[in-house]
Amino acid sequence: MNEKQEKYFYYNNCVTYPNIGELHYIIDNSKQIEYNTFSRKVDLNNYREITKQLEYGKNSCIKHMHHDWHVSYHSSKDLKGNRVYYFSHSCIEYIFKQGHKAYNEYIKNK
Repeated sequence: MNEKQEKYFYYNNCVTYPNIGELHYIIDNSKQIEYNTFSRKVDLNNYREITKQLEYGKNSCIKHMHHDWHVSYHSSKDLKGNRVYYFSHSCIEYIFKQGHKAYNEYIKNK
């Protein structure tokens, strides 16, 4: 990956995703990837914020979410053909889109 390429930031999850058609497209056209691939693409600080909210960490029996066999990682594209990454945890998809703009959209809609 080009060092100047922006990382992917959390955008939204399937519970409150703003475009259900796009969400279905992302999920239907995804491929499962390894955690190592996912971790190279997303902003890890941003990802760790989410894992803490999901109660992984020092007080959990599973310290790191990627060791939880119930969690899967995926790569796909949105309706505009832009690459997205997501992980699925308890049948909830957490979508990451490229750049700070995606994260700022998430914060604005929170």
